[in-house]
Amino acid sequence: MNRTRVSQMQRVIRLALWLGLLVAGHAQQLPIKGYTTEDGLPHNHINRIKRDSRGYLWICTDEGLARYDGYRFINYGTAQGLPNLTINDFIETRDGTYWVATDGGICLFNPLGIAAPPNTKQSAPLFTVYQVSSREETNHVNGFLEDPDGSLWLATSGGLFHLQRTGEQVRIEVVEIGQPTGSRDERHVTKLAFDSRGTLWVMSISGLYRRLSQGRWERYSVENGLPNNFVQSLFEDQRGRLWIGSRNDGLHLLVANPQPGHRIVEKTYTIRDGLPGFDVRNITPLPDGRAWLCVVGGLVLFNPEARDDAKFTMYTAAHGLTSEEIYNLTLDSEEHLWVGTRNNGVMRIANSGFATFSFLHGFSPATHNTICESDNGELLIYNGMRREERFIQSFDGKQFIRTRHQVARGFGFSQRQAILQDHLGEWWVATDEGLYRYPRLNRVADLARAKPKAIYTQRDGLALNVVERIYEDQRGDIWMATYLNPQSLNCLHRWDRATNKIHQYKLTESEAPTININAFGEDAQGNLWIAFSGTKAMTQYRDGQFKQFTEANGAPASTVHSFFLDSKKQMWIATKERGLHRIDKVADDQLYLTTWNVTNGLATNEVWSITEDQWGRLYVGTGRGVDRLDPATGFIRHFNFADGLAKGEVSVSLRDRHNQLWFVTEQGVSRLIPKLDETPIQPPILITAVRVNGNPSPLSELGEGQIEKLTFAPEQNSVQIDFVSLHFSADAKLHYQYQLNAQQWSAPTDLRTISFANLAPGDYRFTVRAMTSSGVTSATPAFVAFTINRPIWHRWWFLSLLGLAMVGLGYAAYRYRVTQLLALERVRTRIAADLHDDVGATLSLIAGISEMLEQQAAQVAPQLHPQLVVVANAARRSMDAMSDIVWMINPNKDHLRDLTQRIRRFASDTLTPRNVTLKFSLPDGAHHLPVTSESRRAIYLICKEAINNISRHAACTEAEITLTLDGATVTLRLRDNGKGFDPAATNGSLNGGQGLLNMHSRAAKLGGELSVAAQPGSGTEVVLRARLDQHELADHVRKHL
Repeated sequence: MNRTRVSQMQRVIRLALWLGLLVAGHAQQLPIKGYTTEDGLPHNHINRIKRDSRGYLWICTDEGLARYDGYRFINYGTAQGLPNLTINDFIETRDGTYWVATDGGICLFNPLGIAAPPNTKQSAPLFTVYQVSSREETNHVNGFLEDPDGSLWLATSGGLFHLQRTGEQVRIEVVEIGQPTGSRDERHVTKLAFDSRGTLWVMSISGLYRRLSQGRWERYSVENGLPNNFVQSLFEDQRGRLWIGSRNDGLHLLVANPQPGHRIVEKTYTIRDGLPGFDVRNITPLPDGRAWLCVVGGLVLFNPEARDDAKFTMYTAAHGLTSEEIYNLTLDSEEHLWVGTRNNGVMRIANSGFATFSFLHGFSPATHNTICESDNGELLIYNGMRREERFIQSFDGKQFIRTRHQVARGFGFSQRQAILQDHLGEWWVATDEGLYRYPRLNRVADLARAKPKAIYTQRDGLALNVVERIYEDQRGDIWMATYLNPQSLNCLHRWDRATNKIHQYKLTESEAPTININAFGEDAQGNLWIAFSGTKAMTQYRDGQFKQFTEANGAPASTVHSFFLDSKKQMWIATKERGLHRIDKVADDQLYLTTWNVTNGLATNEVWSITEDQWGRLYVGTGRGVDRLDPATGFIRHFNFADGLAKGEVSVSLRDRHNQLWFVTEQGVSRLIPKLDETPIQPPILITAVRVNGNPSPLSELGEGQIEKLTFAPEQNSVQIDFVSLHFSADAKLHYQYQLNAQQWSAPTDLRTISFANLAPGDYRFTVRAMTSSGVTSATPAFVAFTINRPIWHRWWFLSLLGLAMVGLGYAAYRYRVTQLLALERVRTRIAADLHDDVGATLSLIAGISEMLEQQAAQVAPQLHPQLVVVANAARRSMDAMSDIVWMINPNKDHLRDLTQRIRRFASDTLTPRNVTLKFSLPDGAHHLPVTSESRRAIYLICKEAINNISRHAACTEAEITLTLDGATVTLRLRDNGKGFDPAATNGSLNGGQGLLNMHSRAAKLGGELSVAAQPGSGTEVVLRARLDQHELADHVRKHL
């Protein structure tokens, strides 16, 4: 059996259970909620209700079309493009096309269209109007019927028409079916239907028409036995029999094979047979073979297979209907019944299973009640207000019967546990005049005449005669609480069945608080639990000892209303302020509890009563309704008065032997026939609007599940997204979770709009899902993917161009710098060449002539010889200085190799003539290290000054020059074995000169440091440490020289 068929069978069974409850309840109040114009409907006259494939309800009224999503009505009228406000029908065809029937023609609904008038010529309208014909009455379209071939049949006030649509082309043709032409009304077609054999039936004011297989039409009218020609509904039962509803003559069963000229009505059903009226407006079949009849007079559940006296179950205002003029109905996706009325809007009859009984059904509401079931299955409710006349109320299957109890003053003042039937069938009643004990009785009603078997009072050991609560333990003993006695610490008693005696317990403050007893309970081990009103403590009676549990011992910090032992022998506690608790373990005088409260799903923390269904699910009575808890999963479902539950706090509850659950409030009694839920429905979710900076983006009118590739400008960075999950349950406890860009899901929220402000440019994906109260989420979350464009200056191409521009500018600056350096190097080269060629040549000439004259003067004019020697020496010194200058400014000498060669030559030229042995040490592989002219000049001059000092002052025989490199740091050491000197005596200079001071100054300009180590008789060491300025363009410059 495939899954679809199983699902259909489950639906039939569930619907049958619900309908069975309605039938069995007779005059009980149905769980009905009404919707009128005050709730958003455009009009209270309802012509049709339809459900589409998405789950929306479409409601056709006399003043527009309404769409309902479970939260609100979205209305469409002439302002949105409809040609007329009277909407008669709505259909979604198999291909997903929506059509609307109005009194001004038919409309094709385009969810992506723009409400009239279109803002541009290119914008498609929301509604495209088609006229059926030029005759006015033909444009009063009463209904649609889709043909198996996908075409549409149109029922109009001017006859039958056929519509075929090919692409954007729509063709509408009149179909002549043989209607009378005597009056215009006789061509009025009300409804259309196909039977199981594919025969088309046309219902009209002028009779019933059938199309035969050859295209020929047959007409049936009063001449064929119809009580009235005005036919307005048709239904085929599971045996293939046809039933028709007429305007003023009830429901009719047609013969098996109608023939023209013969009587076609087999039987007629009217008010005499159980219908609430003669006007049968609509018939809606149900999967189980039954059908709903919409009758002006009430709602009728019709069973064609039942006996004639049981075919109709009628529901009227006595059952809670807001109107008895029923025009049409439909079932929503959750199988709630939606009923359209003539003048009072729409009613929703919840598929919750609750039936409620109030004073209309014989029940006398009261603030304090006890509910129990007798051993013969009678349900009874005991009103416990003392000093007032009270009744024991028993349920006879239809209503409550009150039995007056013959007690002098009144019943015990108790909400719970004021009456019980013990395991032997005897009745015990708590009263103001003691504890009454009755023998076993056949019926609860016999309590009104029965004499007590015993009355226990103070004479028998009670502290007071006012008995409030009673309880039978597993041994059969009866525990009772009397009203607080000021002379005793407590008011607890036990009737011992074995001895027929009452034992009074005067508990100490360590055993129990001095206050009235609120509830009794017994766990699976036979331990008695006692709760006290107005205190945050409870007491356990175990093995003859009382033990008080307070908050310090793990007890709930709240007054306990009641105890409940479930089918798994687990003890539950209902509290006033702390929710619901389960005792998991009692060990070492400590309670270990599991708690349910508002934080994990309960509607409120105030819990009054607890009961359980046959599947182990708990029903928790609160001041806000009933919460159904599945302890195995933790799922909670809420029920309230919108589901049919009686209003008020659910003070007591009970599961009877038929597994029906009963809930008592101060305003009524509600009954629930529980059922196992099918696979939980995963709520669908739709995006209904996307607004950017307050402006809506184009979107389907019906919402969309997936929206991709939305693109917004950089300044459009405030995004609002609306979403909805279609639901129609009364408790409506849907929550929503969302995430942006795959972040964690948000906390559940009731909001259906999320706004994001000042979003940064980038790609975003907003995802949202719906969540039921039981934790079931949408199967496929809805999402919106959108992009906020970056500003021009943030876009890749702009940044690329900017990067290229920056690179270009950098390269241009680099080229400019290189050009400048090249020009400078060329100038240096030219100056060096000019100095060498011109000034150097002149100085060389002067030196040469001076030497020649010096030699000649020695023979001719000796008195001139000293002067010529001075000139010659000055010329030679100038030549040496010029050579140094040319070397320093020559860009071809900007390498460490050139510097060391220059130092070596100068040292050799200076020290060798003085018979000083020179050692010169250089690092390997550093010859090509570039050195700027400034660094080269400073190092050379420092080294030259040090060599001159060695030559002039050291009087040494050996000198050593060592140059080492550590990265870009150069260390130059000049050491001799001469006579040394005392640095303190020189004050920074040698021989009164500026030698050492100049050396320190040049080292400082290099960013280095100079140190001189000397001692008289031990030689001298000069150390220079400086970081070479390796010019990054040196190599490039040299390539262009």
